[in-house]
Amino acid sequence: MKTKLFSFLAVTLISTAAFAQKQEDAKKCNLKHSFGFNLGTTTGVGLSYQMHVDKVLTLQLTAAPYYTSKFNQNYNTGLAGIFKLKDREYVDFISYVGVNYIYSTDMQSGYVIDVNNQYVYSESVAFTNKLNIGAGIGFQFDTKRDFTFALMGGYAGYSTNSAWSLSPSIEGSLFYNL
Repeated sequence: MKTKLFSFLAVTLISTAAFAQKQEDAKKCNLKHSFGFNLGTTTGVGLSYQMHVDKVLTLQLTAAPYYTSKFNQNYNTGLAGIFKLKDREYVDFISYVGVNYIYSTDMQSGYVIDVNNQYVYSESVAFTNKLNIGAGIGFQFDTKRDFTFALMGGYAGYSTNSAWSLSPSIEGSLFYNL
């Protein structure tokens, strides 16, 4: 009886320890990160961060605020999802979906004709809101020296102050993999 009880307790203890080890391993972060520069009409322009969720999916955040004065500002932010379609040793075939939001202000000044047909100096601030949404395919080049370079192209919808247009898009990025 003591042997059966001891065996039962030993098996229970070992299985509990193994289960706890699996849970502890699951808590470890398997994410990989990259920092670099991105230049794209739908993925954003500026400094960029990539989080490699798994071998297939990468999330990318891009931002570039330009602030020169109270009346001259440009904020560019982008978010993209990059999907690896074909994994090769040096060149991967990828697809992407991107959203880019641009807010800008610009001081405009000059002479205008008033109601009395006289030229009057006028200053005003123009506000612009742009939303670019696009998707496409491309290639990601792995240099095997912690750097990756990607070229992508696709099709996008561009909205400027509520007027929409459609045209091709082009994206490019250079990242250092941590």
